[in-house]
Amino acid sequence: MKTIVVLGVDLAMASTITGIMDIFNMSGVTWNRMNDKPRDHYFDVRLVSVDGKNINCMGDVNIKMHGSINDFTQADLILIPNFAGNSEKTLQLNQAAIPWIKKHYENGADIAGFSTGVFFLAEAGILKNKNATTHWGVTEEFKNRYPDVLLTPEKLITADGNVFCAGGSVACMDLCLLMLERYYGNEYASETARSAVVDAVRNSQLAYDLARSKKYHQDQDVLDIQSWLEEHYSESINLENLAEKFNMSTRTFKRRFKAATGETPLNYLQGLRIEAAKKKLEQGTGSIEIISEEVGYEDMAFFSKLFKRLTGLSPTGYRKKFIKK
Repeated sequence: MKTIVVLGVDLAMASTITGIMDIFNMSGVTWNRMNDKPRDHYFDVRLVSVDGKNINCMGDVNIKMHGSINDFTQADLILIPNFAGNSEKTLQLNQAAIPWIKKHYENGADIAGFSTGVFFLAEAGILKNKNATTHWGVTEEFKNRYPDVLLTPEKLITADGNVFCAGGSVACMDLCLLMLERYYGNEYASETARSAVVDAVRNSQLAYDLARSKKYHQDQDVLDIQSWLEEHYSESINLENLAEKFNMSTRTFKRRFKAATGETPLNYLQGLRIEAAKKKLEQGTGSIEIISEEVGYEDMAFFSKLFKRLTGLSPTGYRKKFIKK
């Protein structure tokens, strides 16, 4: 059981708080009930404020707390929702939360901020020299206040070590699903998404992995290439021919792809293949050799080495940890 603690502040957006809590609370429950499967729930989700008092959200919506920040000294994930109030005032009123966030970070907890909630992460000093994003409307204020943060407001999701940021409401839900995948695998996150109808407008079958965050950009040609790669990742792909297919020189193709996604085309393709392999391993069918070939690698030794480099586990170790019973 993993403990998730959500920090509530006055003038927070109630939908963000309740939305992210719903995603984690329904995981392993709603989908399983609809498919006559045993309950498979792994999260204890708690909502706290600095003093344990109820918070008054935007629109005069009052939300009851489970306790104060001092009531929860251990957590696997700290979530900071966005707020509509003045950032300077909000930080001052919740100053006690800053060392609390930093302590959890230093103890190894994952920390995630949504939109303006990212101010709390920067104020705690855990974003220094790290990639981050926030709401576009506060970009200049954020840059001026935290010049040592590597802010990329054009991205809706960033992940740097155990610190995660989302820049908008849609990205907020996606980031929650990414955390589900991080803890319990692709299939667990996908089932939660389907039960919540979060993926109704998504067309990728390789959803809710960190590669998805690379699609939050505005280069339509690169988006088209990413969609093509998602459909053809298992084929033998020559990047020079792919550039020509989309009417680009190889040099232009690599430059634009890296600028839009933060990854080289080769690294992105490898990520897609490994995510597909993870899903197959979770389903428990097929040998490692067969799965290697199905995702585009004839050399099983190379596949196994790449898989461990990107996931931290061998294919066999990953299957043992995440296989669906």
